[in-house]
Amino acid sequence: MEVELSNANMQLDAICASPKGRSFANAAALRDRMDLCLKYGNLTLGIELKVWHNKKGDPLNSGLEQLDSYLARLGVNFGWLIIFDRRFNLPSIEERLTTQVTTTKNGRSITVVRA
Repeated sequence: MEVELSNANMQLDAICASPKGRSFANAAALRDRMDLCLKYGNLTLGIELKVWHNKKGDPLNSGLEQLDSYLARLGVNFGWLIIFDRRFNLPSIEERLTTQVTTTKNGRSITVVRA
């Protein structure tokens, strides 16, 4: 997985450094704020970050709902939800790193990364 994540970081750096690429941290999606919005030419990618702490529930459902709302306002049908699991006594990151694609109640495709 390290190779894939490293490759993704290099691709992200290349996109943002190109004349067509821009990234916006805490980008305004009308009244709320999305954690990260990447634009490359006509492509817009919304990314929401969540942290799962001890004594808190899994942020998956609230994250999907929040991202779905942001994507609707941006007029795009796909995005990324990244959940950082910070609970105690977890397996190593290599063992728990997963990705899955899910669909929101409004039909948007979301890639969920759990790390």
